[in-house]
Amino acid sequence: NTRLNKTHCSIFRKDRNIPLGGGVWIIVNDLSVKAVNVQIDPSFSDLDIVCIDIVNTNQRIRVINCYRPPSSDTDVTAVVSVRKLVKCLEQLCETDATIVLAGDFNMPYINWNCPILISDIDRCSAVFNEFICLFAFNQYITENTRYNKTILCDAGPATPGSILDLVFCND
Repeated sequence: NTRLNKTHCSIFRKDRNIPLGGGVWIIVNDLSVKAVNVQIDPSFSDLDIVCIDIVNTNQRIRVINCYRPPSSDTDVTAVVSVRKLVKCLEQLCETDATIVLAGDFNMPYINWNCPILISDIDRCSAVFNEFICLFAFNQYITENTRYNKTILCDAGPATPGSILDLVFCND
């Protein structure tokens, strides 16, 4: 394990204002790459999202880190919030860069072994999954990232855990 000297790193962060505490961040080793902050439209200021571009490579790489609070898959307010998150992500993904999208999305109802386009627009998982499919992202986490409680899925029996922390790439 190599410790990163804090004088050789940049921290890009988006702190959560309400409730206090939390947020998202990306730490970059300045000795390896040159990263610049990507401004996010102020209309998305309530979202926990941070974005950077790595610019000293042959192909520009955009890295996005998100957090979406857990909610019911069919909660009306949550569906509206996911639509807003997707709208922000669509804006950030409209680029010719390779995109790495990571975070805790709290989407336990999507089967990442077989993510199919779902037409039910009244579900958080369907709205998010449609975005993932339309932007041709591959999802790379294959094992459960949460085991601490049983998730009751609408479509089947209880599972011992779920994949909530995700990593996607379009290249």
